[in-house]
Amino acid sequence: MINTNISRGYPVFSKIVSIITKPFVKTVQQGAATTVYCAVSPDCENDSAKYYESCWDDENSLQKVLAHDQEFQDALWEQSLKFVKKFEESRP
Repeated sequence: MINTNISRGYPVFSKIVSIITKPFVKTVQQGAATTVYCAVSPDCENDSAKYYESCWDDENSLQKVLAHDQEFQDALWEQSLKFVKKFEESRP
């Protein structure tokens, strides 16, 4: 989880959540590190569709059958498009 201060509009709630979650959250910089690493590192140049966590290949922690299920991926993509379309249509 990334500490984004999203609940800043609720100061008391925000403070309580911050205290409880502090040991488990990453800074924005830490959260972006894996994306930046994968984008610029020559070590990742030939990797595609791999799962990285904290700047290292964490493919072994995946449920590979589910993670590489093309039919499931397509269904998830289609459902995501429906959600986005529904959201866009609901906006004035």
